Amino acid sequence: MRSDREQFLLFRIRSFQDQRAFAELFLEHKQALYTFLRSRLPTKEDADDLLNAVFLRAWNFILTSHANEKDHFSGLIFHTARFALKDYWKGKRNEVSLTDMQEAGQDIPDPSTSGTVSEAGAEVRLIKEAIGRLSEEYQEVIVLRIFEQLDYDEIAKRMEKNAGAVRVTLHRALKELRKYV
Repeated sequence: MRSDREQFLLFRIRSFQDQRAFAELFLEHKQALYTFLRSRLPTKEDADDLLNAVFLRAWNFILTSHANEKDHFSGLIFHTARFALKDYWKGKRNEVSLTDMQEAGQDIPDPSTSGTVSEAGAEVRLIKEAIGRLSEEYQEVIVLRIFEQLDYDEIAKRMEKNAGAVRVTLHRALKELRKYV
């Protein structure tokens, strides 16, 4: 259930195109959405661009559609963000360079060195690769629960599921992850 304040702000946006009400919701959810996007994009600039695009799409959706009036604003923006990420990666599918890989945190071995990698670095890379093999849904629930340390109710809002379904999804995601590690 949404808060009365959120419900009131959404009412103001729908009824009066109230930009201040939208700005309040934007400020309230900006950091969480930015963290979500940044963890899935290679550069800060890409995350900034997609952050703005997601909020613009959310604004337009709120003004033009009343189909999901019961939904949470955070659910709407994270749902929109997932689709924006899909669009982004479709466009970038064939555009991977060494610079992009380095900016994304992937290690590029230097042929002039002996090729030794620290055990910690190797473990981190192994875990990143294993998480990368999982479905988007499994990746998302692991990132939200383990790395962002959100509770099940907040994850449920973001993923547009109930808390029980989130627990089951996390359990299945971790079980799948263990196969790759």
